[in-house]
Amino acid sequence: MESAVTPANHHPHGHHEHKEADVRLVLIATLILIVTIVAVCFITVGIFDWLNTSPPEAINSAIPVNPNPAPPVPRVLEHPWEELPEVHAHENQVLYSYGWVDKANGVVRVPIDRAMDMLLAKGLPVTPTETTKPAKASAARATVTKAAVKQNVAQ
Repeated sequence: MESAVTPANHHPHGHHEHKEADVRLVLIATLILIVTIVAVCFITVGIFDWLNTSPPEAINSAIPVNPNPAPPVPRVLEHPWEELPEVHAHENQVLYSYGWVDKANGVVRVPIDRAMDMLLAKGLPVTPTETTKPAKASAARATVTKAAVKQNVAQ
């Protein structure tokens, strides 16, 4: 009759290796690695020798060149602090002077201070909406609410 108890170091699904690593396989893998490293070194030295001895025309024809090296706009400014006064001058000219926006259609630009004064004098346009139409209903609700409050207080 077999015992149901298993030894503490015995794993039910796996076993230890019964033989050593194959030395021949390790040596072949090491030899392949060394040959690959030496080949890469020779290729690299060959490329450097070719670049040093070839005329620039041969190198330029072998390397593709991008005909449009500039990135698309907007570009990052290299020295924005140098261009900032020019940007502020343009902004001030647009904000504080008269000028044509669209001369063909008669659209003009007025200074910002004058535009604010004109807006205060004329007022903002108001379009009728659902909240402005039922003014009587909201007044009736307010009356009902006041009457209900008075009734609750009296009770």
